[in-house]
Amino acid sequence: MRISAALLVLAAVPSSAQSSPASLPVPLVTALFSGGRPISPRATFTVGALPAGWPAELTLPGARAVGGVTDGRMLLAVFADTSRRPLTTFLNRLHDAGFSQPPQRAGSGFMSSSGPFSSYCRDSTVVSAAMAPSPPGQSYLRVTYTSGSRVSCAGTDAAPVLSPATLTLPELSPPAGLRAGVAGGGTSEGSATSYGTLNGTSVAPAAMVAHYARLLTAAGWTAGAVASDSSSAAQVFRARDASGRPWEGVLTVFATATGRNVSLAMQPEERR
Repeated sequence: MRISAALLVLAAVPSSAQSSPASLPVPLVTALFSGGRPISPRATFTVGALPAGWPAELTLPGARAVGGVTDGRMLLAVFADTSRRPLTTFLNRLHDAGFSQPPQRAGSGFMSSSGPFSSYCRDSTVVSAAMAPSPPGQSYLRVTYTSGSRVSCAGTDAAPVLSPATLTLPELSPPAGLRAGVAGGGTSEGSATSYGTLNGTSVAPAAMVAHYARLLTAAGWTAGAVASDSSSAAQVFRARDASGRPWEGVLTVFATATGRNVSLAMQPEERR
């Protein structure tokens, strides 16, 4: 597994990139890719040093630079620290440098309004910080710096205005014992969908459907027929959009070896 991870990263490093090292330590590979953000084949890597042009105000006092990535306007650095609260220390440093958090929009379906990252901005610069997997006895902090972003720190970026004939999905936070993974979805006048993966196997599919049913009925939805077995569960739900049009759909949960796949698909009743 370690060899495979290293080979994957080396394959992403172009042979013409003279500033990239010939090989990358596996702990650095894991930390760099733990955030799920894609890194292009044109990126260059550093080991034991920060990416060229890294702002001095965004260093972590007393920490060691493990390495980083330069990928267009995005710079990514990994710091090693022996303290127990490197993320808190770094976020305080961001605050002192004049960075602030942009207003968060409400979550929709399995997509949460928050996540494992703490994003801050100043003018057109966005900085995200999160803890990353690290060797025993150390704490790795993964920091992403992007210049020229369109994010508004003043909160002038208005949320999209949706038609009253679209169905708003309430935020569906995971049950205790499971961690949210990748999520997505979308809504239009003809459909509203959300899907996601949850890490962990401690909650049975039937119990998960019951958990989400409580969240949906609390938002004014109506729960219908339910069916389940040891590896899956499903339940019918009905709701109305802002125009009063009725919608109907199904929430499903499928068990995997490492987690749970969840989905919610709704359509106007006249289309069913």
